[in-house]
Order: sequence, then structure tokens, then C-alpha cells
Amino acid sequence: MNMTLLQLRSFLAASESLNFSEAALRLRLRQPTLSSNIKSLEAAIGGRLFYRDTHRVTLTELGLACQQHARRLLEDLDRAKMDLRQRAEGLKGSIRLASLPHIFPSLLAQPLARFRELRPEVTIRFEDVSTSEAMELLRAKHIDLAIVNELESMPGIRCQFLTERRFVAVLPQQHPLAAAARIRWAALEGNDLIVIESRELNDSRMVASLRSAGLLPPITHRVHQLSTAVGLVMAGFGIALMAQHTAQHVLQPGLVARPLVEPDLVGKVGLLTLASRQPSPQVRLLCDVLLDACGPSSHPASEMGRAGAGGRSMSIDIDRLDRDIG
Repeated sequence: MNMTLLQLRSFLAASESLNFSEAALRLRLRQPTLSSNIKSLEAAIGGRLFYRDTHRVTLTELGLACQQHARRLLEDLDRAKMDLRQRAEGLKGSIRLASLPHIFPSLLAQPLARFRELRPEVTIRFEDVSTSEAMELLRAKHIDLAIVNELESMPGIRCQFLTERRFVAVLPQQHPLAAAARIRWAALEGNDLIVIESRELNDSRMVASLRSAGLLPPITHRVHQLSTAVGLVMAGFGIALMAQHTAQHVLQPGLVARPLVEPDLVGKVGLLTLASRQPSPQVRLLCDVLLDACGPSSHPASEMGRAGAGGRSMSIDIDRLDRDIG
């Protein structure tokens, strides 16, 4: 015969009050029901738990041991129930998040700090990976959401627009072009250009798109590490081209970032989850915080693409161009 929770609760109430009438009242049971529960528990254990006579009720040695075990079991059960309830309500738990490198400090720092204020007991586990790696992790259910360069509509993937991805020039503060608030692509003619051919930024496709439109001079330096590009700029080897979120991360004293315009290269950063999987309350809240923090009003960069006074503004969807070229 198995022990039940009702048997344990009936016994514990009786063992603490040593009065079956009070224990039954406390548990809102009829006294015969409480007595029956305790007899069933004694049968399951195989021994008497109480000594009872006309004057008093006392615990047997077996009853004292059972009292300790019952308290511990029921306290553990109550803690487990509270923990599960808090997880179901999104107050506790964990989130597995994958994102492109260099997006964390610039784009995500403020919303993630806000989320920690709202849910201090929710753990976030990070993966800084490429877009393709993030997609593999998401489909394999190794992560809960991904923040990547937004792709075309994909079967089984729920994608929400998070923010725009625009491109800037990073150059020394004393460079003649640094005096302008914005730099036209045509103005780069005659300058040595540095491009990061990384898996994250898709700069090689950006370059191909611009060159096919006759808007970009030859690239002088092609590197794979962000630190190499920044080092070359600081040493005076040229102007680096990169996404604005990356530039916010790497700017150092003596360097400035200027929006590249005419045309504006507009890409997208997307927030991806599995369509077949209902997000947990924790994940839904994090998505809401991210979408709220990364809205258009939160981004000064959304003003980057406007042409100067008297200028003509032209915008190119870099994601569409990437698909057309590549």
C-alpha cells in the first residue's frame, strides 16, 4: 500500500497537536476521516504511530521518525509547488538566447538590464553566433529565441522586426570626411577602404551590391577580425565600413562613425522564435522588452538616412539586394 499526501498531512497535523479533533478541524476533515487516514498510513508503514489512552495521545518511536520525514517531504513539496508556480507565471526560470556578436553591448545592453530589473530570478544564457548557427540552434530547440539579421519568411519560424541595420564609416577624427555629419558613398572615392568579411555582418554582400550599382570604389583591405579593422583605422590605413551597432561597440578616442547615405543601406534585425513552440511567459516578456526598447523612437540611428539640406535621399533594402546578388 502506498502512502498518500492526505495521509501524511493528516498524520502531521495530529502529531503536532496530539489532538485528533483539533487536527481534523485544522484540515477541515471529519474526525473519522482523519483517523482513517492515519490508520491507512500505519498499515502502509507497518507499525503504530501513536499511543492512545483515555487521558492522552503520544507518539511512538516510529511516529517520531515519521514526523521528521513527513515534515521534510511536505516542506519539499510546498517548495517545489511554489517554484513551479513561479516558473509558470514567468517569475523564475531560464531563457536561452542566441545573438550576433557585437549586438549585445550596443543594442541589447539596455533592454537586458531592464529585463533583469523585472525578473531578477530568471537566468539568461547567451550564445554569440552567426545567423546560420542561430537558426540551427533554434530549429534544434537548443535556444528559445534568436536575434539575427532578418531573413526571408521561413517555414516554422516566427519572425518579428526588431530594428533597422544601417551602415556607417569609421574613420579618424582628423580625417577630412569626419567634418561632415553624413558621408555620401560617392565621397569615398580615392580613399582606402577596409571591410570586415565576417560571417555576422554580410559586408561582402554589401560591397557586391554597391559595386554592382557603381557606387563603391575598390576595397583596399579585407579582414576577418573587428579588432584588425579598428587597428588599421587607428593606424591611418583607411576607412572601415560596418553596421552601426558594431561601430557603437568599437569606437575609441580619436575615432568617429558617420552614417553612409545616398543611398541609405537599410537591413533588418529580427527576433526569431519557433512557430510550433509556445513561448514561455519569461520569453514573451523578454520579447516585449526588446521590442519596446528597440522601437523606432528609441533609435537615433533611424535619423541617419536622411539627406542633408537640399540633398536627395535614396534608400536601398540591403536584404533584398543581398538576395538579388547572392
